[in-house]
Amino acid sequence: NSPSSHSIRLGEYNLDTNPDSQDINGITVTTNPVQEYFEGEFTVKVHDDYDNSHGSNDIALIKLHHPARVSQANIGKIRLPFNKPTLPLTLLAIGFGRTENFTVARILRKGSMKVVQRDECLLQYQKVVEDEAMRPLTEKQFCLKEMNEQIVTVTCEGDSGSPIQTVVRDGSHFTWIQFGITSFGSDTICGYKTTPTVAVNVYSYLNWILDNADGVGLERE
Repeated sequence: NSPSSHSIRLGEYNLDTNPDSQDINGITVTTNPVQEYFEGEFTVKVHDDYDNSHGSNDIALIKLHHPARVSQANIGKIRLPFNKPTLPLTLLAIGFGRTENFTVARILRKGSMKVVQRDECLLQYQKVVEDEAMRPLTEKQFCLKEMNEQIVTVTCEGDSGSPIQTVVRDGSHFTWIQFGITSFGSDTICGYKTTPTVAVNVYSYLNWILDNADGVGLERE
């Protein structure tokens, strides 16, 4: 699902992905049906060096056995960050992860987050996580926290694997680019975590993506 072009904190705006209607700020919005892929209709390629204990190389590809119908209004493509090694200062996280009440989100949520410097991220983790349990951060990861200083992060359990993206100008129009993938955070209350979210840096895995995506519709910009 493609977020709107303006940034709003997770929970303030909801995009329902069920084929029904809902009221958003007094306006009735009807969404298109979701596209579901069942067992046997896709193949998963996990990174060969994925380390579950440390969260490193936390990336995988899903190959659909039949194309997605991108003609639907709520289904679309997103660009990879070719030629964009530098992270923007702010990014948008989306997902169906648990809410601040730790209930499962039925609707797609999103929130603006800012990139945190690595030293600051490590320092904040060490304040709440014992040294022996600290997951080492690699150069292929980056950290984010919520724009609102009262809430450090908006991601939670269930958001892992979700895209972290931003919209950029491409000539006369705007396009979405995926810079990251939500990986992990601390095991504290959703919406009130005291440590940033750790994300996979997609730019660091572009060669791996191209090598394992069969080259279908993928080429460098």
